[in-house]
Amino acid sequence: MDQQMGLLDRLAQMSGCVCLSDLRTPAYRHPVLDALGRISAEEYPAKEWLEAMGYLLVPMQEDGRHPV
Repeated sequence: MDQQMGLLDRLAQMSGCVCLSDLRTPAYRHPVLDALGRISAEEYPAKEWLEAMGYLLVPMQEDGRHPV
C-alpha cells in the first residue's frame, strides 16, 4: 500500500474514477465494491474506514448532486 494515499483516493484509483465524487455514482458501484474487497481492513485505521463509508453511503440527490 502507498502509505501516503488515503483510502478514498485509493478506492478511486483502483476503481478507475476520474474524480473522487465518481465513487458515489451508480456507474462505479461494482468497481468500488470490487476494490473494497481487495483492501485489507488492517491497511487503514478504523477512523478512516468509518469516514470513507460515511462518504460512500450518503445518498446522492436525484439531480446527481451531493447533499450539503
